[in-house]
Amino acid sequence: MAKKGLVPKVVRPWIYILAAIAGIGFLRGRTGGKKRILILGDSQSQTHNTRLQPTPKAAAYTLGPSIAKYLRGKGHEATAVGVAGRGVRSYLGAKPGKLALSDIFAKHKPEVLIVELGGNDAMFLSAKGGRMSESFYKRKLSEFVGKAKEAGIKKIIWFGPSYVDDAAYNALRLKIAKWQSEVLPGLGVSWSSQQAITKPLKRRDGLHHGPSGYAAWTTKVAPTLARQV
Repeated sequence: MAKKGLVPKVVRPWIYILAAIAGIGFLRGRTGGKKRILILGDSQSQTHNTRLQPTPKAAAYTLGPSIAKYLRGKGHEATAVGVAGRGVRSYLGAKPGKLALSDIFAKHKPEVLIVELGGNDAMFLSAKGGRMSESFYKRKLSEFVGKAKEAGIKKIIWFGPSYVDDAAYNALRLKIAKWQSEVLPGLGVSWSSQQAITKPLKRRDGLHHGPSGYAAWTTKVAPTLARQV
């Protein structure tokens, strides 16, 4: 018969096991666990065309959906929204009911936002595009991040514009990347260049990749993302 105040030996292992399980649960709550993650992008992450129609064929292999699939495999709730032709300016300018930021954030309620945007913003730097100023774009970046935080998003990870074959266009994309790198970290955003990562990948039209290219891009970035989220 066990002495008063002592736990019988046969019970002790189960107490230790239960304590270990409780400890693991506590650590998961502190360090991570399942997160609601949204990847938001342009045609590199396409799920919708410029007319806002779903494009399931593209969504089967582009970057955003591929990253979402990888993160779901790690136990997260992850989804992607990528609208062809969109950039920071056009997401901010989209009206309710037209895949506006407010619509997207309300529907998916992300805790973590992974942004793949900026390439299309480079088109506004040309004479034809209106020669967008540095100060204007930086204000738009701040506005974008502010709207994400207002929606309750706790962490933002941002990919700069990818490499394209046209040298003149890529130079504009590099300027956008530079402006992003100067503003976003100061707003608490984890920003990274995608130029070196994407330059070796084959482009079917000088800009976009095929399934193997997006798979290779995903392989390069997804493991790091899984640690960051």
